[in-house]
Parts: sequence; structure tokens; C-alpha cells
Amino acid sequence: MTDRSPLASASPAFPPAPEAPLPGTPEPVTEPLPPPGHRRDPLTIAAVGLFVIAVLFALYFGREVLLPIMLALILSFLLRPLVRAL
Repeated sequence: MTDRSPLASASPAFPPAPEAPLPGTPEPVTEPLPPPGHRRDPLTIAAVGLFVIAVLFALYFGREVLLPIMLALILSFLLRPLVRAL
């Protein structure tokens, strides 16, 4: 008499692992990265993002100096015609 359980004849739960590719077999085609300097290049996006953060950081911490300078420039542009007329 043979002792066979119902699980012994069932197929394994996982499919067999794929075999390693043979040497010299071409790799599967993947989507190429955009050329360097292209506007969707990840390095370009990261550089622009860091630059924007740096500018905002400088403006936030330099507001005590930059605010009076900007106010003086705006007032000089607004009052220049009046000064010329006088």
C-alpha cells in the first residue's frame, strides 16, 4: 500500500524560476534615458529645484536688507517723472 497525500500530487505553489540567460543573449529593450541637458533629464530637474530652494532661502533670510532696497528702487521709478518736472 502506498502512502500518497493529496498535496504530493498537486503542482507547486510558485512557478519554477526562470533560467539565467545564455551568454551573448541581448538584454531586453528598455526605454532610453533622455540625453544630458534635455529638459526632462533628472539631473536638470534636481538642479533647477535646488536652485529655486536656494533663491527662496536667500530671499527669506535677506528680507531685512532686500526690502528697503526694493522699496527705494520702486519709489525712485515712481518719483522720477516728478523730479524731472521740478
